Amino acid sequence: MRCSKGKRFRASLKNQKALEGELEKVISDIKNLLCTHVKPILSDNYEPLRVLDGSNVYVNRKIYEVDGRIWSLNFPRGARGIYKNGKIFLNDRNWCRKTLYHEALHSVSVFSLPSVSPIGRRFLFLSEGITEFFTGYILFKLHKGCYESWKRGIFEECRISYKNKVKIWCTFCNFIEIDKLAKFYFWTGKGTWNQRYTEFLQAIHNSGYPRFRDVLAMGNNAEILFTQECIRNFGREFREILDSRKSLDYTRIKS
Repeated sequence: MRCSKGKRFRASLKNQKALEGELEKVISDIKNLLCTHVKPILSDNYEPLRVLDGSNVYVNRKIYEVDGRIWSLNFPRGARGIYKNGKIFLNDRNWCRKTLYHEALHSVSVFSLPSVSPIGRRFLFLSEGITEFFTGYILFKLHKGCYESWKRGIFEECRISYKNKVKIWCTFCNFIEIDKLAKFYFWTGKGTWNQRYTEFLQAIHNSGYPRFRDVLAMGNNAEILFTQECIRNFGREFREILDSRKSLDYTRIKS
């Protein structure tokens, strides 16, 4: 099923100038709600796209809607949007407001730095899970109807992605303030990965959980280990929330 409001939203942004203006608004929303000093990692360098005759066209826009006929020649077939090499690509007719927020969040994330992106690819519960968690948070704050559709998976183009990973972070932020996670995630122009990760662990310790361990150093199943560490430190309530509808209830987030 498709969302009629989403169709109208996309139609209003068919003009490239309007699309770029909407990206500016989205980044402004991120700054106002989550991190004032984010520094977007966006580029107007030329990026090749393969077209139907086998040749390439070159895109020098920071955000670009790709014709559905050539999307699968360049990107994963089922993807609604992609952040790549400092650009946001949107799959024509298959994206909506949720996709725009998600990809814009990638553009202001520490995981989009070339030095950190291999860590993000290895630990998707960090790079993708936190990104989609913040997507839900912005929808909850600014677009309640979209948030309900996102959470309940009503419409194809705006349903939640990485649902189990999002539930972990939403439950986590029942115990740790969301600004602690934001300081870890958002790129503000300074701080190495090691510094940021160490500060994030320290923030958890300072919140009253000094025994919370570094799960990334404990093995390959970091998502499972992180969940177990949350249960070990936050107690049975963490598991109860995670296994219930409360795991996607943003009214419970600590701020």
